[in-house]
Amino acid sequence: MMTAVRLTSSSGSQLTLTLGDISEGVVVKEIGGLDPVKTTIVSSSFPNVQGEQYMSSQRDARDITFKLGLEPDYISEYPSDVRDRLYEYFMPNTWVTMEFFDSIKDPVNISGMTEVFEAPLFVKEPVADISVRCFESDFVNPDVVMNNYTTVSNTLDTTISYDGTVETGVILQIYPDRDVDAFTVYHTLPNGDLRQLDFALQLHSADIVVINSIPGQKEISLTRAGVKTPILYAMSPTSSWIEFFKGDNKFRVYAEGAPIPYDLTYYKRYGGR
Repeated sequence: MMTAVRLTSSSGSQLTLTLGDISEGVVVKEIGGLDPVKTTIVSSSFPNVQGEQYMSSQRDARDITFKLGLEPDYISEYPSDVRDRLYEYFMPNTWVTMEFFDSIKDPVNISGMTEVFEAPLFVKEPVADISVRCFESDFVNPDVVMNNYTTVSNTLDTTISYDGTVETGVILQIYPDRDVDAFTVYHTLPNGDLRQLDFALQLHSADIVVINSIPGQKEISLTRAGVKTPILYAMSPTSSWIEFFKGDNKFRVYAEGAPIPYDLTYYKRYGGR
């Protein structure tokens, strides 16, 4: 059960609205847009073929709506004062981060731009109707998951259990402590499909290689002597970017010779609350 939502304005100010609590002069009447968003599916039809052929699909943007009752004490403040306070977080054309707290689930956050703020002045029960457009539709657990591993020279996998409801990209940082000219990332999905990323480039001790498969941030970089350089060309064109799916993901980084340390970082993502 949802218990509260914490708002963070673009300037860093924070306001926590607890359900059933009017100490802030605001009562949360309704929050909408927390279900999984609609998916836009692209398909094509072909002559002499029944039905259509699936081409691609994509989750749409998310619209989160608030219906907030303005409940001042009418001694130190009035509805107009509460409305002005909410402007700091929900002024149209400004960004706001919303973190949702639940009595059972982990907290998640999402950022968006306020599109609508309507709070009529001359009404018996003042209410603010607000709509926030979230262009990245997934909710994200703000606590990063990071684990330390080493490469293997055999077929021994590490099982990583991921409980997010939508796939998530990862950041793999490998720290060579010796010369190495290649390594391979193997990822077996919960359904048994195998994905592979082949990397080939001469690396030296004290280098740092970062493979980032987060959508919108995808990159491969090399930091050597403090200088960061993009090296996307080091990944073979037949490779697949690594993304964890809900369930048990089997993972290993293969490199010949002695183990090389690396970190694996990701965030849990959810399609709805």
